[in-house]
Amino acid sequence: MQAIAESIGVARTTLIGWKQGAEPRHSEGDRLLTFWTNVTGHDRAAVPMVSISDWWAYHAK
Repeated sequence: MQAIAESIGVARTTLIGWKQGAEPRHSEGDRLLTFWTNVTGHDRAAVPMVSISDWWAYHAK
């Protein structure tokens, strides 16, 4: 996680927060998506997504 955080210019704790459901700022999220596309070789259209209703269902527990 530290290497990813350094690569996109955020603190490791920021990544942990995102993993736990926090929402990144637009510029940080964009850098994370760019990192993902570079590492996986996939287009941005292939980014795994969670619908807002699924997100709320999970976080409302």
